[in-house]
Amino acid sequence: MKNLLLVLFCLSFIISCNTKEKYQGTWYDTIYYQNEAQEVPIKMVITKDSIHFEHPNFRFWESFAMHIEKNQLSFNQSNLKVEKVKDSLIINNYNIFSKNPIENVSKILKEDNLNLELNLPKIQNAYFKKYPNDNHRLIYYILFGKRLDNDTYSLQLNNNYADFEDLPIFLSEHHRDYHSPYPNSFLLIDKNSKMNDLEKLFYMHQKINQLKVSFINNISIKSNDSIGLYYEYQLIDKKLFPLTDKDNYSNKTLNFPLLPPPPPMMSTLENENSNISYYILNDNIIYAENKKINHNEFEKLVERSILNDDIIISLYDLESSYESFLKMIATMDAAYQKLRNKRALIKFNKPFNDLNNEEIGEIKMEIQMKHIWDYSIPHYKSIIENNNSFLGLKVKSMDSLFPK
Repeated sequence: MKNLLLVLFCLSFIISCNTKEKYQGTWYDTIYYQNEAQEVPIKMVITKDSIHFEHPNFRFWESFAMHIEKNQLSFNQSNLKVEKVKDSLIINNYNIFSKNPIENVSKILKEDNLNLELNLPKIQNAYFKKYPNDNHRLIYYILFGKRLDNDTYSLQLNNNYADFEDLPIFLSEHHRDYHSPYPNSFLLIDKNSKMNDLEKLFYMHQKINQLKVSFINNISIKSNDSIGLYYEYQLIDKKLFPLTDKDNYSNKTLNFPLLPPPPPMMSTLENENSNISYYILNDNIIYAENKKINHNEFEKLVERSILNDDIIISLYDLESSYESFLKMIATMDAAYQKLRNKRALIKFNKPFNDLNNEEIGEIKMEIQMKHIWDYSIPHYKSIIENNNSFLGLKVKSMDSLFPK
Protein backbone atom coordinates (compact mmCIF):
# COMPACT_ATOMS: atom_id res chain seq x y z
CA MET A 1 0.00 0.00 0.00
CA LYS A 2 2.83 2.36 0.91
CA ASN A 3 4.54 1.59 -2.38
CA LEU A 4 1.33 2.33 -4.30
CA LEU A 5 0.92 5.70 -2.57
CA LEU A 6 4.54 6.56 -3.34
CA VAL A 7 4.04 5.71 -7.02
CA LEU A 8 0.85 7.81 -7.20
CA PHE A 9 2.62 10.75 -5.54
CA CYS A 10 5.52 10.55 -7.98
CA LEU A 11 3.15 10.35 -10.95
CA SER A 12 1.18 13.39 -9.77
CA PHE A 13 4.42 15.31 -9.24
CA ILE A 14 5.66 14.43 -12.75
CA ILE A 15 2.32 15.40 -14.32
CA SER A 16 2.34 18.68 -12.39
CA CYS A 17 5.89 19.47 -13.54
CA ASN A 18 5.04 18.60 -17.14
CA THR A 19 1.96 20.86 -16.92
CA LYS A 20 4.11 23.79 -15.79
CA GLU A 21 6.92 23.05 -18.20
CA LYS A 22 4.67 23.24 -21.24
CA TYR A 23 4.12 26.93 -20.49
CA GLN A 24 7.80 27.74 -20.04
CA GLY A 25 9.69 29.59 -22.75
CA THR A 26 9.67 32.86 -24.71
CA TRP A 27 6.36 33.97 -26.19
CA TYR A 28 5.59 36.80 -28.60
CA ASP A 29 2.34 38.75 -28.84
CA THR A 30 0.58 38.15 -32.15
CA ILE A 31 -2.15 40.82 -32.09
CA TYR A 32 -0.34 44.00 -31.06
CA TYR A 33 -1.14 45.88 -34.25
CA GLN A 34 -4.77 44.83 -34.09
CA ASN A 35 -4.96 46.15 -30.51
CA GLU A 36 -4.03 49.79 -30.89
CA ALA A 37 -6.60 50.89 -28.30
CA GLN A 38 -4.36 49.25 -25.71
CA GLU A 39 -0.75 48.93 -24.74
CA VAL A 40 -0.07 45.25 -24.26
CA PRO A 41 3.09 43.26 -23.61
CA ILE A 42 4.97 42.38 -26.78
CA LYS A 43 7.16 39.65 -25.35
CA MET A 44 6.62 37.29 -22.42
CA VAL A 45 9.09 34.90 -20.80
CA ILE A 46 7.82 32.21 -18.45
CA THR A 47 10.23 30.32 -16.23
CA LYS A 48 9.59 27.77 -13.49
CA ASP A 49 8.25 30.25 -10.94
CA SER A 50 8.24 33.71 -12.56
CA ILE A 51 6.83 35.62 -15.51
CA HIS A 52 8.43 38.56 -17.35
CA PHE A 53 6.91 41.06 -19.78
CA GLU A 54 8.61 43.42 -22.23
CA HIS A 55 7.08 46.75 -23.27
CA PRO A 56 6.33 47.14 -27.00
CA ASN A 57 7.94 50.56 -27.43
CA PHE A 58 11.14 50.54 -25.39
CA ARG A 59 13.34 48.16 -23.40
CA PHE A 60 11.46 47.81 -20.13
CA TRP A 61 10.89 44.50 -18.36
CA GLU A 62 8.36 43.93 -15.60
CA SER A 63 8.82 40.71 -13.60
CA PHE A 64 6.54 38.92 -11.14
CA ALA A 65 6.53 35.79 -9.06
CA MET A 66 4.10 33.39 -10.74
CA HIS A 67 2.15 30.23 -10.06
CA ILE A 68 0.42 27.95 -12.57
CA GLU A 69 -2.14 25.43 -11.38
CA LYS A 70 -3.96 23.50 -14.09
CA ASN A 71 -5.35 26.26 -16.35
CA GLN A 72 -4.94 29.12 -13.86
CA LEU A 73 -2.05 31.60 -14.16
CA SER A 74 -1.57 33.71 -11.00
CA PHE A 75 0.70 36.75 -10.65
CA ASN A 76 0.50 40.32 -9.32
CA GLN A 77 -2.83 39.57 -7.55
CA SER A 78 -4.36 38.45 -10.85
CA ASN A 79 -5.81 35.02 -11.62
CA LEU A 80 -6.07 34.44 -15.34
CA LYS A 81 -7.21 31.57 -17.49
CA VAL A 82 -4.33 30.18 -19.55
CA GLU A 83 -4.48 27.64 -22.36
CA LYS A 84 -1.79 26.20 -24.62
CA VAL A 85 -2.91 25.25 -28.13
CA LYS A 86 -0.05 23.86 -30.22
CA ASP A 87 2.52 26.69 -30.36
CA SER A 88 0.14 29.36 -29.08
CA LEU A 89 -0.57 30.50 -25.54
CA ILE A 90 -3.98 32.09 -24.90
CA ILE A 91 -4.43 34.19 -21.75
CA ASN A 92 -7.89 35.19 -20.58
CA ASN A 93 -9.34 34.30 -24.00
CA TYR A 94 -7.86 37.53 -25.34
CA ASN A 95 -4.06 37.82 -25.39
CA ILE A 96 -2.53 35.36 -27.84
CA PHE A 97 1.19 34.66 -27.70
CA SER A 98 3.16 32.49 -30.10
CA LYS A 99 6.52 30.74 -29.90
CA ASN A 100 7.03 31.46 -33.62
CA PRO A 101 7.29 35.23 -34.20
CA ILE A 102 5.19 36.37 -37.11
CA GLU A 103 6.25 39.19 -39.46
CA ASN A 104 4.74 42.05 -37.45
CA VAL A 105 6.38 40.89 -34.25
CA SER A 106 9.74 40.59 -35.98
CA LYS A 107 9.46 44.22 -37.05
CA ILE A 108 8.62 45.35 -33.52
CA LEU A 109 11.56 43.45 -32.07
CA LYS A 110 14.10 45.00 -34.44
CA GLU A 111 16.87 46.61 -32.40
CA ASP A 112 16.26 50.08 -33.82
CA ASN A 113 12.80 50.04 -32.17
CA LEU A 114 14.33 49.32 -28.77
CA ASN A 115 16.88 52.08 -28.44
CA LEU A 116 16.81 52.72 -24.71
CA GLU A 117 16.83 50.71 -21.54
CA LEU A 118 14.82 52.32 -18.75
CA ASN A 119 15.18 51.72 -15.04
CA LEU A 120 12.18 53.61 -13.63
CA PRO A 121 12.28 55.02 -10.06
CA LYS A 122 9.50 52.83 -8.55
CA ILE A 123 9.25 55.06 -5.47
CA GLN A 124 7.13 53.65 -2.64
CA ASN A 125 4.88 55.39 -0.10
CA ALA A 126 4.11 58.47 -2.16
CA TYR A 127 1.03 59.69 -3.98
CA PHE A 128 0.84 58.74 -7.67
CA LYS A 129 -2.10 58.68 -10.02
CA LYS A 130 -3.02 55.66 -12.15
CA TYR A 131 -3.16 55.97 -15.95
CA PRO A 132 -4.53 54.82 -18.33
CA ASN A 133 -7.94 53.33 -17.73
CA ASP A 134 -8.95 50.18 -19.55
CA ASN A 135 -9.55 51.81 -22.93
CA HIS A 136 -6.79 54.35 -23.35
CA ARG A 137 -3.17 54.51 -24.44
CA LEU A 138 -0.34 57.01 -24.61
CA ILE A 139 -0.12 58.91 -27.88
CA TYR A 140 3.62 59.51 -27.94
CA TYR A 141 6.72 58.78 -25.87
CA ILE A 142 9.36 61.10 -24.48
CA LEU A 143 12.08 58.95 -22.97
CA PHE A 144 15.44 59.64 -21.43
CA GLY A 145 17.69 56.75 -20.54
CA LYS A 146 20.71 54.68 -21.38
CA ARG A 147 21.36 53.80 -25.02
CA LEU A 148 21.75 50.11 -25.77
CA ASP A 149 24.58 50.64 -28.28
CA ASN A 150 27.02 52.73 -26.21
CA ASP A 151 25.67 53.04 -22.62
CA THR A 152 25.44 56.84 -22.83
CA TYR A 153 22.29 58.72 -21.79
CA SER A 154 20.09 60.03 -24.57
CA LEU A 155 16.71 61.51 -25.37
CA GLN A 156 14.38 59.32 -27.42
CA LEU A 157 11.22 60.62 -29.11
CA ASN A 158 9.00 57.67 -30.02
CA ASN A 159 11.47 55.30 -31.74
CA ASN A 160 14.22 57.76 -32.64
CA TYR A 161 17.19 59.23 -30.83
CA ALA A 162 16.96 63.00 -30.62
CA ASP A 163 18.66 66.14 -29.37
CA PHE A 164 16.92 68.38 -26.87
CA GLU A 165 16.56 71.00 -29.60
CA ASP A 166 14.28 68.57 -31.51
CA LEU A 167 11.72 68.46 -28.71
CA PRO A 168 9.73 71.67 -29.43
CA ILE A 169 8.96 70.62 -33.03
CA PHE A 170 8.08 67.10 -31.89
CA LEU A 171 5.66 68.43 -29.27
CA SER A 172 4.11 70.97 -31.65
CA GLU A 173 3.50 68.33 -34.33
CA HIS A 174 1.73 65.99 -31.91
CA HIS A 175 -0.32 68.83 -30.47
CA ARG A 176 -1.43 69.73 -33.98
CA ASP A 177 -2.07 66.15 -35.15
CA TYR A 178 -4.10 65.08 -32.13
CA HIS A 179 -5.86 68.42 -31.51
CA SER A 180 -5.32 68.21 -27.77
CA PRO A 181 -6.71 71.33 -26.04
CA TYR A 182 -4.54 70.68 -22.96
CA PRO A 183 -1.33 69.05 -24.20
CA ASN A 184 0.53 66.96 -21.68
CA SER A 185 3.94 65.29 -21.92
CA PHE A 186 4.44 61.87 -20.38
CA LEU A 187 8.08 61.61 -19.33
CA LEU A 188 9.67 58.19 -18.92
CA ILE A 189 13.08 58.82 -17.39
CA ASP A 190 15.75 56.48 -16.10
CA LYS A 191 16.14 56.90 -12.34
CA ASN A 192 19.92 57.41 -12.58
CA SER A 193 19.67 60.33 -15.03
CA LYS A 194 21.23 63.57 -13.83
CA MET A 195 19.16 66.69 -13.24
CA ASN A 196 21.58 68.54 -15.50
CA ASP A 197 19.82 66.88 -18.44
CA LEU A 198 16.34 67.14 -16.98
CA GLU A 199 16.72 70.90 -16.66
CA LYS A 200 17.16 71.05 -20.45
CA LEU A 201 14.06 68.92 -20.91
CA PHE A 202 12.02 71.33 -18.74
CA TYR A 203 13.35 74.33 -20.64
CA MET A 204 12.32 72.94 -24.03
CA HIS A 205 8.76 72.54 -22.76
CA GLN A 206 8.73 76.08 -21.41
CA LYS A 207 10.08 77.37 -24.71
CA ILE A 208 6.81 76.52 -26.50
CA ASN A 209 4.67 77.09 -23.40
CA GLN A 210 3.73 73.42 -23.03
CA LEU A 211 3.82 73.45 -19.26
CA LYS A 212 1.92 70.33 -18.18
CA VAL A 213 4.12 67.27 -17.66
CA SER A 214 3.59 63.86 -16.08
CA PHE A 215 6.49 62.02 -14.48
CA ILE A 216 6.07 58.24 -14.72
CA ASN A 217 7.22 56.49 -11.59
CA ASN A 218 6.45 52.92 -12.62
CA ILE A 219 4.66 50.79 -15.20
CA SER A 220 2.75 47.69 -14.18
CA ILE A 221 0.83 44.89 -15.86
CA LYS A 222 -2.88 44.72 -15.08
CA SER A 223 -5.65 42.51 -16.35
CA ASN A 224 -9.31 42.87 -17.19
CA ASP A 225 -11.82 40.08 -17.77
CA SER A 226 -12.97 41.52 -21.08
CA ILE A 227 -9.64 42.94 -22.32
CA GLY A 228 -6.88 40.80 -20.94
CA LEU A 229 -3.42 42.17 -20.17
CA TYR A 230 -2.62 45.88 -20.43
CA TYR A 231 -0.14 48.40 -19.04
CA GLU A 232 -0.98 50.80 -16.23
CA TYR A 233 1.18 53.87 -15.57
CA GLN A 234 1.84 55.29 -12.11
CA LEU A 235 2.51 59.00 -12.42
CA ILE A 236 2.51 62.45 -10.90
CA ASP A 237 1.19 65.51 -12.77
CA LYS A 238 3.06 68.81 -12.47
CA LYS A 239 2.96 72.20 -14.16
CA LEU A 240 6.13 74.06 -15.09
CA PHE A 241 6.44 77.75 -14.30
CA PRO A 242 6.35 79.88 -17.51
CA LEU A 243 9.46 81.63 -18.78
CA THR A 244 9.62 85.31 -17.81
CA ASP A 245 11.17 88.25 -19.62
CA LYS A 246 13.51 88.96 -16.67
CA ASP A 247 15.00 85.46 -16.67
CA ASN A 248 17.96 85.00 -19.02
CA TYR A 249 19.51 82.00 -17.25
CA SER A 250 18.56 79.49 -19.97
CA ASN A 251 20.00 81.52 -22.82
CA LYS A 252 23.26 82.04 -20.92
CA THR A 253 23.87 78.55 -19.56
CA LEU A 254 22.17 75.87 -21.68
CA ASN A 255 23.93 76.72 -24.96
CA PHE A 256 20.72 76.80 -26.98
CA PRO A 257 19.93 79.46 -29.61
CA LEU A 258 18.85 82.79 -28.18
CA LEU A 259 15.09 83.10 -27.74
CA PRO A 260 13.06 86.26 -28.28
CA PRO A 261 11.83 87.51 -24.90
CA PRO A 262 8.40 86.19 -23.86
CA PRO A 263 5.55 88.63 -23.35
CA PRO A 264 5.58 90.42 -19.99
CA MET A 265 3.94 88.37 -17.28
CA MET A 266 3.12 89.31 -13.72
CA SER A 267 4.08 86.66 -11.22
CA THR A 268 1.11 85.02 -9.51
CA LEU A 269 3.15 85.32 -6.31
CA GLU A 270 3.79 89.06 -6.65
CA ASN A 271 1.44 90.04 -3.83
CA GLU A 272 2.02 87.02 -1.60
CA ASN A 273 3.01 87.81 1.99
CA SER A 274 3.21 84.20 3.16
CA ASN A 275 6.22 82.81 4.92
CA ILE A 276 8.59 80.82 2.68
CA SER A 277 9.84 77.31 3.43
CA TYR A 278 12.94 76.12 1.59
CA TYR A 279 13.86 72.52 0.76
CA ILE A 280 17.10 71.90 -1.08
CA LEU A 281 18.20 68.71 -2.86
CA ASN A 282 21.98 68.66 -3.03
CA ASP A 283 24.06 65.59 -3.85
CA ASN A 284 20.89 63.47 -3.33
CA ILE A 285 20.47 64.77 0.24
CA ILE A 286 17.65 67.07 1.36
CA TYR A 287 18.43 70.16 3.44
CA ALA A 288 15.90 72.22 5.38
CA GLU A 289 16.24 74.76 8.15
CA ASN A 290 20.03 74.81 7.67
CA LYS A 291 20.55 71.10 8.28
CA LYS A 292 20.44 67.71 6.58
CA ILE A 293 17.17 65.91 7.15
CA ASN A 294 16.04 62.30 6.70
CA HIS A 295 12.87 61.26 4.91
CA ASN A 296 10.67 61.10 8.02
CA GLU A 297 11.77 64.58 9.10
CA PHE A 298 11.14 65.83 5.58
CA GLU A 299 7.54 64.57 5.54
CA LYS A 300 6.78 66.21 8.90
CA LEU A 301 8.36 69.53 7.95
CA VAL A 302 6.45 69.68 4.65
CA GLU A 303 3.14 69.01 6.41
CA ARG A 304 3.94 71.80 8.87
CA SER A 305 4.77 74.17 6.00
CA ILE A 306 1.45 73.40 4.29
CA LEU A 307 -0.59 73.86 7.50
CA ASN A 308 1.18 77.21 8.00
CA ASP A 309 0.08 78.18 4.46
CA ASP A 310 3.74 78.72 3.51
CA ILE A 311 5.04 79.14 0.00
CA ILE A 312 7.32 76.15 -0.56
CA ILE A 313 10.41 76.53 -2.72
CA SER A 314 12.21 73.26 -3.51
CA LEU A 315 15.46 73.51 -5.44
CA TYR A 316 17.70 70.82 -6.92
CA ASP A 317 21.37 70.68 -7.86
CA LEU A 318 22.36 69.46 -11.30
CA GLU A 319 24.32 66.39 -10.17
CA SER A 320 21.55 64.79 -8.11
CA SER A 321 19.67 61.88 -9.64
CA TYR A 322 16.23 62.03 -11.15
CA GLU A 323 15.13 59.39 -8.63
CA SER A 324 16.02 61.69 -5.69
CA PHE A 325 14.30 64.63 -7.37
CA LEU A 326 11.10 62.68 -8.07
CA LYS A 327 11.02 61.32 -4.53
CA MET A 328 11.28 64.87 -3.17
CA ILE A 329 8.41 66.35 -5.22
CA ALA A 330 6.25 63.21 -4.90
CA THR A 331 6.59 63.35 -1.12
CA MET A 332 5.47 66.98 -1.18
CA ASP A 333 2.48 66.19 -3.38
CA ALA A 334 1.60 63.30 -1.07
CA ALA A 335 1.59 65.70 1.90
CA TYR A 336 -0.85 68.03 0.11
CA GLN A 337 -3.04 65.04 -0.81
CA LYS A 338 -3.01 63.73 2.76
CA LEU A 339 -4.03 67.06 4.29
CA ARG A 340 -6.69 67.70 1.64
CA ASN A 341 -8.09 64.26 2.30
CA LYS A 342 -8.28 64.96 6.05
CA ARG A 343 -10.04 68.26 5.38
CA ALA A 344 -12.51 66.57 2.98
CA LEU A 345 -13.41 63.95 5.59
CA ILE A 346 -14.04 66.63 8.19
CA LYS A 347 -15.98 68.98 5.93
CA PHE A 348 -17.86 66.57 3.64
CA ASN A 349 -17.47 63.20 5.36
CA LYS A 350 -15.97 61.84 2.13
CA PRO A 351 -12.41 61.18 0.89
CA PHE A 352 -10.99 63.93 -1.31
CA ASN A 353 -11.06 61.70 -4.43
CA ASP A 354 -14.80 61.10 -3.98
CA LEU A 355 -15.75 64.80 -3.96
CA ASN A 356 -17.56 66.52 -6.80
CA ASN A 357 -15.89 69.39 -8.67
CA GLU A 358 -17.43 72.10 -6.50
CA GLU A 359 -16.35 70.38 -3.30
CA ILE A 360 -12.84 69.77 -4.67
CA GLY A 361 -12.59 73.48 -5.45
CA GLU A 362 -13.51 74.39 -1.87
CA ILE A 363 -10.88 72.07 -0.39
CA LYS A 364 -8.22 73.32 -2.79
CA MET A 365 -8.96 76.90 -1.77
CA GLU A 366 -8.58 75.99 1.90
CA ILE A 367 -5.34 74.04 1.33
CA GLN A 368 -3.69 75.77 -1.59
CA MET A 369 -0.70 74.22 -3.33
CA LYS A 370 1.96 76.95 -3.22
CA HIS A 371 4.90 74.89 -4.38
CA ILE A 372 7.63 76.15 -6.73
CA TRP A 373 9.39 72.95 -7.75
CA ASP A 374 11.10 73.29 -11.14
CA TYR A 375 14.13 75.52 -10.46
CA SER A 376 17.71 74.35 -10.10
CA ILE A 377 20.11 75.88 -7.59
CA PRO A 378 22.13 77.73 -10.27
CA HIS A 379 18.91 78.97 -11.88
CA TYR A 380 17.70 80.33 -8.54
CA LYS A 381 21.06 82.04 -7.97
CA SER A 382 20.95 83.62 -11.42
CA ILE A 383 17.48 85.09 -10.87
CA ILE A 384 18.13 86.60 -7.45
CA GLU A 385 21.49 88.00 -8.57
CA ASN A 386 19.90 89.76 -11.53
CA ASN A 387 16.60 90.85 -9.96
CA ASN A 388 17.15 90.95 -6.19
CA SER A 389 14.00 88.85 -5.87
CA PHE A 390 12.61 85.50 -6.98
CA LEU A 391 9.35 85.58 -8.95
CA GLY A 392 8.34 88.69 -7.03
CA LEU A 393 9.20 87.18 -3.63
CA LYS A 394 11.72 88.44 -1.12
CA VAL A 395 13.89 85.38 -0.68
CA LYS A 396 17.05 84.24 1.06
CA SER A 397 20.46 83.85 -0.57
CA MET A 398 21.56 80.35 -1.47
CA ASP A 399 24.46 80.38 0.99
CA SER A 400 22.16 81.07 3.91
CA LEU A 401 20.12 77.90 3.23
CA PHE A 402 22.94 75.44 3.98
CA PRO A 403 24.59 74.55 7.30
CA LYS A 404 27.34 76.97 8.38
